[in-house]
Amino acid sequence: MEVQPQKKRRPQTQVDDSLLQTTARLLLATTSELRMVKAAATTAVIFPTSHPVPVALRKKGHIYCQAVKERKGSQTLPPPHLSAFTALARTVADDKQAGQELIDAARKVLQCPTDTARLATVCKLSECFKADQARLEIAVSLDGHLFLRQCIELWTRQGATERPGAGPRRPLERSLAEMLSG
Repeated sequence: MEVQPQKKRRPQTQVDDSLLQTTARLLLATTSELRMVKAAATTAVIFPTSHPVPVALRKKGHIYCQAVKERKGSQTLPPPHLSAFTALARTVADDKQAGQELIDAARKVLQCPTDTARLATVCKLSECFKADQARLEIAVSLDGHLFLRQCIELWTRQGATERPGAGPRRPLERSLAEMLSG
């Protein structure tokens, strides 16, 4: 029977509180900078919840969720932002207030579903603090920039507002700020 040498235990070190504070401050600054980078890359539009775009995106999201549950991981689905962007284009194509040029552009997007992945990089709907508002975060490639600008012009005429700049703090950032201030 062989005798194994005892393993040396690492000495326990106490972490200095100032190190934790500094790390938390750096993490808070990093998350703030990431929000700024995200704001530069995406466009945020605030809609009334009764507007057709949030209604269509929510409906498409529920359909996508059901498809995921039905497949139980056995088949892959396209990313959810692509189905959301398709629903958005369908809403614009059906909008009576949209100009003919915008309707034609939306129909072109719908006719070429393979181009959707090239055009849309982000298309996400989220809830706002106000219950009667929804926030659309969207980013498109350079090819889709004119289409997006025309859509935003249409939506602002219908009561939506474009929100430039960084979005609200997310839960991690809020909890870090609370920890540092308290």
